[in-house]
Amino acid sequence: LSGCLDLSLLGLNKLVLVVVNMVSTLLKLGLFGGLNSPNSPIGELVDMIIHLLDGRKDIGGSGVVAGSQRFEAKSQANIVVMEIKAAICNILQHAFDMRVNGRLTMCFSTFEKTFEDQVAKTLNITGPEHEGMMGSES
Repeated sequence: LSGCLDLSLLGLNKLVLVVVNMVSTLLKLGLFGGLNSPNSPIGELVDMIIHLLDGRKDIGGSGVVAGSQRFEAKSQANIVVMEIKAAICNILQHAFDMRVNGRLTMCFSTFEKTFEDQVAKTLNITGPEHEGMMGSES
């Protein structure tokens, strides 16, 4: 897709909805891997789905849909497009939650290591005793 949804192509929009829901399910099951790796498939996907979410290039039955007109008709085609956009919002929310969880994990690991080193320095502990002090078995 080129970043726009055509309201007149109901079959294609339903297919896009199924694919977006499948991506959402796969992401929730953890099958996309991490967001921080340079070749992350979800990182490549985010750009494309943001363009779909944007909606400024959405096409109605009579051409480009301007402003709030795209939300007025409660047709089946319009409902499918809004379901696609809602599913995309869920994907982005989950992706951002994954990124925040990764950052928090890194922060807590750094804090734990710093705290462990400080306690070891205070108690003059070195060697294997220092490694297992906080219960970290590396």
